[in-house]
Amino acid sequence: MNTIGQNIAELRKKKGLTQEELAEKMCVTAQAVSKWERDASYPDVTALSELAKVLGVSVTAIVEGEQNVPELKEAAPDAIARRVVCIDAHLGPANMDAKVQFPVTALKKMMDNGVLKQMIVDEDDEDDEEDYVLISNVLESAVEMGCVGPIMNVDANGTQVRISVEDYEG
Repeated sequence: MNTIGQNIAELRKKKGLTQEELAEKMCVTAQAVSKWERDASYPDVTALSELAKVLGVSVTAIVEGEQNVPELKEAAPDAIARRVVCIDAHLGPANMDAKVQFPVTALKKMMDNGVLKQMIVDEDDEDDEEDYVLISNVLESAVEMGCVGPIMNVDANGTQVRISVEDYEG
């Protein structure tokens, strides 16, 4: 999960604003914006509402981060088959990042032949079986319904995993 400062920086960049431009709109100095983004200080509570308006988001998006919701895109089965599953993982304790993309058709095969289950389930942990059922059901349903965008976000013990489905443009 991002800090408030990271959220402000990300939202500012998405809006296409420099620190100086945001500072001008907020009637503060560029140094103040820099401090917000470095988490050295935070906007005054009374300024949060104005900051949200300037960035075009809710106050919650600034404090907790944007909550992306998958969208349904009508598409023919052949178009859905060209989509890719994207898995971005940050393994906090090991300080490792991994990014994997693979075709939706590969996901279906991995589920059909049990490979996905082997990757997730530790036979000695009953909770893993429940996790697998949940993950596989969510992924399968999302793909079949034509969802595009973030499907699942997991934050636990310093590990962050984001799973999304995207249109392949390659």
